[in-house]
Amino acid sequence: MKSLFYITLIVLLASCMTPVRYNYEGEDESRLLAEVLGKNQSEFELITLALNDQIRADLDERIDPKWDDRRKIREIRKFLYGKDELNISYDASATRTAIDTYESRKGNCLALTTLFIAAGRYVGLDAHYRSVDVKPMWDHKDNTMIRYEHIIASGKLNGADYTLDFLPKFDVEGLANWPISDLKALALFYNNLGAENIVQREPGQAIVELRKSLALDPSHSSTWSNMGAALFRDRSFEQAEFSLQRALRENPNNYSALSNLVRLYQSQGRDEEAENVRHRVQSYRERNPYYLYFQARMKFDDHLYDDAISLLKKSIRKKRTEPMFHQALAETYLAVGAKNASLMQLALAEKYREVDPYYPEEKIVRNKLIVHKARMTHIR
Repeated sequence: MKSLFYITLIVLLASCMTPVRYNYEGEDESRLLAEVLGKNQSEFELITLALNDQIRADLDERIDPKWDDRRKIREIRKFLYGKDELNISYDASATRTAIDTYESRKGNCLALTTLFIAAGRYVGLDAHYRSVDVKPMWDHKDNTMIRYEHIIASGKLNGADYTLDFLPKFDVEGLANWPISDLKALALFYNNLGAENIVQREPGQAIVELRKSLALDPSHSSTWSNMGAALFRDRSFEQAEFSLQRALRENPNNYSALSNLVRLYQSQGRDEEAENVRHRVQSYRERNPYYLYFQARMKFDDHLYDDAISLLKKSIRKKRTEPMFHQALAETYLAVGAKNASLMQLALAEKYREVDPYYPEEKIVRNKLIVHKARMTHIR
């Protein structure tokens, strides 16, 4: 599983869209808010950015305070992530604090970025979080689909802006971006923990973490959507529907929340309501390579191999480096006797597994929830 990131880039005019009606007010809304959010938590420590005595001592020894800021950035990067030094490495499943990342020598993108910001501030650098509006990327784990949002480190350097991006997947130059506070980044930390718990089929713990995230940032649509997914897994259907509608109140174009709402309605036999929402997400689904992949697997199971091949080719056009897509296409070609084409796709699957050492073996399933996680990126 890659670092968990976020929902779809569908361009629709607001005047042409029929929003899902938010059906809650008064005592009913207050009751559901209390049930979903639990006991109010008003104070939070920035546990993610704290450093312990050992880390501070190591930085004091390694980073000369007389160096200029440009050299400090370069040397912190080398010290923390260089192969000849601490070699702290990427682990997609590890949302961790700065201390935990340093001690374990592993962390996902959010963790690596947080550690840099904490270390940079300690040695006197200007370092902050920024969110970047990138084209959505998708991943999946078991029966959960994951959408990634993008966050980077940034700051001032000799009067100019610098950015540090821990995964070189994107060219962020020219893309819309905005600063986010430490508390909003902490909210993303708890959101990521909640998303990981959903993937691990621990909805109770996911709810605990997502409550913390929403206490810090109650207007974050993606966290409300994740809460809806967790509550759905917890079979708390009334609260799940409320959370998904709350996500849509914050962002009517949150197509993850819409998709999860369709699934919730279908699970309850509310077919007419599901159909009313479905048309809004169909275009979104067709842009999601993993949705196309799951559709292809169903066609394969029904022996509709030509349809499966067509869908898998579309998936590959949208995400060429996903080994799973090439593996599935190889299996489908083999089913129709196209052995050479099958071998070619197997070779591509193996090639992209070698490029991405974090690629997991996946279990293919049909039903999907969608969760959102924040991704951070590589140092330039």
